[in-house]
Amino acid sequence: MISRAKGFAAAAAAVAATALMPATSAQATTSATYAEFFDNAGFCCSSIYLNGPTHCYNLPTYFVNVISSVKSNTRWKLYSRPGCWSDALLLEGTGDVSNVGSTANDRTISVQVS
Repeated sequence: MISRAKGFAAAAAAVAATALMPATSAQATTSATYAEFFDNAGFCCSSIYLNGPTHCYNLPTYFVNVISSVKSNTRWKLYSRPGCWSDALLLEGTGDVSNVGSTANDRTISVQVS
């Protein structure tokens, strides 16, 4: 029998995993509005898939300061502070960017998908 504390921990982990789940590029083609952020240039390796529109996401610890490229069918913004503060905007764009450049590379803490 599972203890109540373990049951709550398992449920919380399941919710957290579905809220910001790393994804594959195949998922990007099935969503109406999306942005997929990659940890390497050229859309390589690990990624995190986020839906829009107009949402600010504080990145999970494992994806803070690692974004290097973006695949998207909408507008997106990268920020160097949590909460998408306007004075912390690093880069904004629409569509795919295979290299975010030295201004934003490995410096992103929150993103906005609109």
